[in-house]
Amino acid sequence: PASAGVAYATIDATAKVEMEKGASVSAKNLTVRAHNDATMDMALEVESSSDSKKLPDFAVALAISDTKVDATANIGGTLNVSGDVQVAATNTGSYSTSSDSSTDGKGVAAAAVAVAQRTTNATASLTADVPDATKVGVFAVNNISGDSTEASTKTGQTTTDVIMGKTEQVTSVVSDSLENTIVGFIDTALAASSPACKAAKPKQQTFRLSGAVAYADNSDTASATIGGGTTAQVVHASDSVAVGSQVKAEDISIAASAAAVSDSGKKVSGNTTKESYSAGVAYGNFDHTALENIGSNVTVAAGKIGLASQTIIPIRDTELFS
Repeated sequence: PASAGVAYATIDATAKVEMEKGASVSAKNLTVRAHNDATMDMALEVESSSDSKKLPDFAVALAISDTKVDATANIGGTLNVSGDVQVAATNTGSYSTSSDSSTDGKGVAAAAVAVAQRTTNATASLTADVPDATKVGVFAVNNISGDSTEASTKTGQTTTDVIMGKTEQVTSVVSDSLENTIVGFIDTALAASSPACKAAKPKQQTFRLSGAVAYADNSDTASATIGGGTTAQVVHASDSVAVGSQVKAEDISIAASAAAVSDSGKKVSGNTTKESYSAGVAYGNFDHTALENIGSNVTVAAGKIGLASQTIIPIRDTELFS
C-alpha cells in the first residue's frame, strides 16, 4: 500500500494606482495609496496505514506554493496642490507552506517536500511636477508578519506512538460498552508488557527510509522614488519633502525533519529493521531590500528634505533562548 499527496497553491495579487504623463490635478490636498493584503497558508498531510500483514507502507507528500504580490502607486503629470501631497504603496502578508508524511508500524519509506517561492513588492513613485505644495511625501512599506516553510517525515512507529494511538481509540469510544473497552485495553497493555510478549520475535524489515526537503526562495522589496522620468521634473514644497521605504519581515523559519524509527533492543514487541536511514535538508534564500531614490533629472526645493530606508528582521528571542 502507498499513499501520495500533491498540493499546489498560487497567489497573483496586484493593487495599482496610476496617473499618466500629461494628466493634471488641482486640489487642496492629494492622497494616493495602493494597498495589498495577501495570506498564504497551505498545509499538506499524507499518512499511510494498512491492515495488510505482508505489504509494507509508503508515503510521499509534495507541497508547492507560488506567490506574487504587487502594490504600486505611480503618479505622473502635474499636481497643482496647495496643501499636502502623499503617495504611498503598502503591502502586508503572511505566508506558510508545510508538507508532512508518515507511515504506521509497517512503514518502509516516507518522503516530504515543501517548496515556497514568493515575490512581493511595494512601489511608490512620483514623476509629476509639483509647483507649490506645503508638504510632499512618497512612502513604500512592505510588512511580512510570517514566513514559514517546513517539511517533516516519519517512517514507522515508536512504542509511545502505539500507546498514544490506542489511547485515542479508547477515548473516542462513547457507548454503553465504554467500561468493557477500557478493561480490554488495559488487559492488552498488561499482556504486551509481560516477559513472554517482550521475548516474542518481531517482524524484521530490511530497511527504513525517511527524507524531508524544505526549499524557500523569497524576495520582499519596498521602493520609494521621486523622478525616473525622461524629462526634467520640479518638486517644490514650502515645508518639507520626505521619501522613505521600509521592509519588515517577522517569524522567518525554514525546517526539514526526518525520522526512521528503529528498535535497537534485542527483545522488542514491535516491528523493527536491520538498517534505518533518515535525512533532512533545508535551503532558504531570503532577500529583503528597501530602496529610496531621487532621480538625477529632478529639482527638489523645500524647507526640510528627508530620505530614509530601512530593513527590519527581528530575532525571535523566545525560541532561541526559551
